[in-house]
This record gives sequence, structure tokens and C-alpha cells, in this order.
Amino acid sequence: RQTIKETWNLLGEQATGRTIALQLDVPPDSVVETDPRLLRIIFSNLVSNAIAHAPEGDSLTIREDRSNGLVLSFSNPAPWLDSSDLPLLFERLWRHDQARTDSSHTGLGLSIARICAERMGGGLDAELDAQKNLVFHLRFAIG
Repeated sequence: RQTIKETWNLLGEQATGRTIALQLDVPPDSVVETDPRLLRIIFSNLVSNAIAHAPEGDSLTIREDRSNGLVLSFSNPAPWLDSSDLPLLFERLWRHDQARTDSSHTGLGLSIARICAERMGGGLDAELDAQKNLVFHLRFAIG
């Protein structure tokens, strides 16, 4: 939880500029033993992605689920995506709107986040739920 808050604070100016709020549903005492450097890279990419792409004035929700291992879910509205985009999200240099001139994003963040998750022994996948929320599931290797 502390690493999530640190990441949010580092990106706070961007979030404030787009009025993106954080809804954190992770117990205060939640801890996972893993590579902190890789974890920060993953969190930074997922949070940055939500701040950049969620509709202005909306939110990023981060939830912990320990019912089947440890999974952190990062969820934000993504009304412009459809299910055919999901297999492409982790492709290097893929951007939903190829005509965008925003050069602050290279299209590498999600592929880097997935590689980091795999290096930690876990995984990172995405789904589009029924409410058109893009949900990333960060799965940790436990044990």
C-alpha cells in the first residue's frame, strides 16, 4: 500500500491537472515480498496510464484480492476501447489512436510493466468489464 501511495504522490500533479482521483481499496497493513524496484516500475506505468487515458474528472481504483493468491487490480473507465484492443495493449509501441501527437507517451509502458511482473514470478493481464472499465490484474507469486 505504501508503494502505491508513493507512486500516486509522485504523479499527483498530472492527476490533479486532469482531476483524476484515486480510490484505494487495499488494507493499510498489506505487504508483499518482491523486488521493490520492479514493483515501482509496474505501479508507475499502470498509474501513469490511468492518469493519461481515463476520462478527465474520473478515477483510478486499486483493489487487493487475496481469495486466490495475491492480485492487485487497477481499474479506470475506458469508453474508447473495445475487446479487440485488449490483445494489443501490451504490444510495444502500440497506441490506440495512432494520430495522437502527444509525444510524452512512447507506447512502451504496459509492455515494460508486463515484463517486470513476469520477472517477479507473477503476471499482468487486462480485461474490459461490462461497464467499459479497463482492468489490469497484477498477479504476484506467493510462496
